[in-house]
Amino acid sequence: YMPLDIHLSPLYRIQGQEQAEMPGMLALTPPKNAARGREQDRLIVYLALTGTATLTTSEYRKFAEDTAADFYQTPRAVTSALRAAADSLNKVLLERNMRTSSIGQYTLAWLALAAVREGQCIFSLNGPMHAYGFSANGSRHFFEPSISGKGLGSSQNISIHYAQTDLAANDMLLFCARVPNAWAAPLEDITPSSFDALRRRLTSLTSEDLN
Repeated sequence: YMPLDIHLSPLYRIQGQEQAEMPGMLALTPPKNAARGREQDRLIVYLALTGTATLTTSEYRKFAEDTAADFYQTPRAVTSALRAAADSLNKVLLERNMRTSSIGQYTLAWLALAAVREGQCIFSLNGPMHAYGFSANGSRHFFEPSISGKGLGSSQNISIHYAQTDLAANDMLLFCARVPNAWAAPLEDITPSSFDALRRRLTSLTSEDLN
């Protein structure tokens, strides 16, 4: 089996300006010291932070990197590793929020993790995070309002929505923290065009900030 190439393309726009780098997004291949069971997993991390606290780009990036490290250090089932990664980020944010709550500052995380092994992708969604898959067979929307919750950092208990999809060449995945209203209908009914065409269409449908 030939592993699929994964191409990442951030759709990140603030006040009309496209941003080149998205601090909460990472794609990783397994490190040399990956735990047993993680040696074949490539990981995509998409983290969107919300709340009243101000964060630097390097803090944002560190949250994403630490989450990925926890995934690769957790052995056995892929869902255990996805949960452990979300759990540790939740603990860090919860402690931080408890320290700063007296001054009204808090940070919540909406997190999508996608573990790709050969042609299979298993992902976990925390908070009101949406995922869409586009393939020759049509499009799928992954979102579970009943367990989406406020995001990580709000409570000791975390809710996770797990989903999986098979990937083939030219398939596309879209992860989105806040889906612009103008995207809702088109995303449910997209015939996969080329990657660039889809990107152009989505950016032109709305002038809102995109992440």
